Amino acid sequence: MENQNIESLEFIMDEPTKKMTFGTKMMVALCGFQSECPSIPKSKNGFGYKYAEFSKILEIAKPHMIKWNIGFSQQMIGSDILRTIVFHSTSGEFISTDTKIPSGIELKGMNLFQTDGAKLTYYKKYQFCGILGIVTMDEDLDARGNVKTPANEKTIKKTLNEKQFISVLGAINSGQYTPEQIMEKFELSDEQKKSITSIQTS
Repeated sequence: MENQNIESLEFIMDEPTKKMTFGTKMMVALCGFQSECPSIPKSKNGFGYKYAEFSKILEIAKPHMIKWNIGFSQQMIGSDILRTIVFHSTSGEFISTDTKIPSGIELKGMNLFQTDGAKLTYYKKYQFCGILGIVTMDEDLDARGNVKTPANEKTIKKTLNEKQFISVLGAINSGQYTPEQIMEKFELSDEQKKSITSIQTS
């Protein structure tokens, strides 16, 4: 359940506690996912603002998650802790985050059960987007021609820093990815291309 009133809760979100078993395969999968998943438009109207519904975010993100073998689980720990786990299905590597959901919140025009449902959906959405690096954008920008919609958006390849590139080399050496797949998905420097080429010829 998602309600426009729930946006007022954003200011009280606690800094999440992150736990991770985050290795090479998970890193490569997340880089690939983030390079392909488009920004998601805020198409739902609130009072003076727009927001992206969780169902719409999942609809757009899931095909890219499936492609990169990424899954997720969300569950309550006790009565007030929401845990989101994002995992790499072929390696077992994962990253998780916990957030305490505040109590004593009342939303206008909603009973206790509706308020609890709205809070849970709100935190599920923001944990999910935060842990995967999903970005939402104002749909109005597209109407003015400043931003392309996901349907016709040209994919911008993600660059790799030194640590990420070393992990990618390890993934190639282990046979998880081919050099061709990496060069197709990421924007590489000349030096990085030479390093990958040396793997192909060795």
